[in-house]
Amino acid sequence: MKNFTLVLIAMMGITSLSALAVLADEPASTAAKTVPLTTPVSGPQDPHSGKPALDFKAGTTLWLEGNSTLHRFYFTATQVSAASEVDSDAAGSSLVDLILKKKIHNLTVTVPVEGLKSGEDGMDKNAYGCLRAKDFPDIVFRMNNYTVKAFPGEPNTYAILAWGKMKIGGQERDVTLDATLINGPEGAVLYGNQDILQKDYGISPYSMALVMSVDNKIVVHYRVNLGVRGAEQ
Repeated sequence: MKNFTLVLIAMMGITSLSALAVLADEPASTAAKTVPLTTPVSGPQDPHSGKPALDFKAGTTLWLEGNSTLHRFYFTATQVSAASEVDSDAAGSSLVDLILKKKIHNLTVTVPVEGLKSGEDGMDKNAYGCLRAKDFPDIVFRMNNYTVKAFPGEPNTYAILAWGKMKIGGQERDVTLDATLINGPEGAVLYGNQDILQKDYGISPYSMALVMSVDNKIVVHYRVNLGVRGAEQ
């Protein structure tokens, strides 16, 4: 297999088969190498709201949503990178075809903790502290394998099930990601969401005595623009 470097212009937790674009294709005679890159993603629609932009047609978005005794809150990922390997016989294939034909292997998605932005400096600082960003600066998902299954009666719509390891705050856990891929006439889109329980990763949800407390559950949302339409399977 040859190494490819992919950039996720937007997660799945995260994660998962995020907005990737094939950036390098080494000739068969050249030693394989991976050059990780980080590309900014679109920020919140209102820079002060922390809410994700609603128009996904131009690109890809990954954001976290949580709740507290005071209000719901959102963090948008401003930096996400991904690196993977693809089979050597897949040169020239679109990213969609690589996914549908299971040509992608050893996918690693990295989200810098301090690249998560809510639109409020104080909220950002509290989140980085809870996630122990100084000691563990990245959230990392490493995919072990995945399956692709067409939806019955839904042309060009596929269920993607990916499983692997998620590392947050230095704690690693097994996760299974459930996403939907639509190979539409205007391009392909991958979307889904993933529940994350902070305590599973040794994280104490933020709280302020007699004022507010944050729920244990955080939901990671992602909508990934995969670019050109792939071949029908």
